[in-house]
Amino acid sequence: MSQQPPKSNKKDYPLDRVNAILSMNRALWGEVSPALRSVRIKWDNEIVDLYFYYDGEISEEDNESAECIATEFIAGYPEYKLEVHILRWDYPKSIPEEGEPIYYRRES
Repeated sequence: MSQQPPKSNKKDYPLDRVNAILSMNRALWGEVSPALRSVRIKWDNEIVDLYFYYDGEISEEDNESAECIATEFIAGYPEYKLEVHILRWDYPKSIPEEGEPIYYRRES
C-alpha cells in the first residue's frame, strides 16, 4: 500500500514566476491589438495584478480582450484574487517598471 503525500495549500507557496509568465503569454495569443503597448504582471501570496497599457483611447474591443486575457490567466490560479488594470498610457510616456514584463510592443 503506497502512502499519499500530505495535501498542501497552494497558497503556502508563491506563484511560480516561469509558469506565470508562460501562462500570461499563452493567454495573449490572438488578443494583442496594435494599440496594446505593454502587459505586466505582479503578485504576492494573495493577489495577482495584471497591467495592460494602451496607446490612445481604449476601445470596447481592447477592454474586452484585456478581460479575456485576465480570465484565461486566472483560470489556472483560482486560489488567487485578481486585479485587472486597463490603462491609457500614450506613447512616448515610459511604461512603469513595476512587476514582470510579459509583452512590449515594438516602438521607436
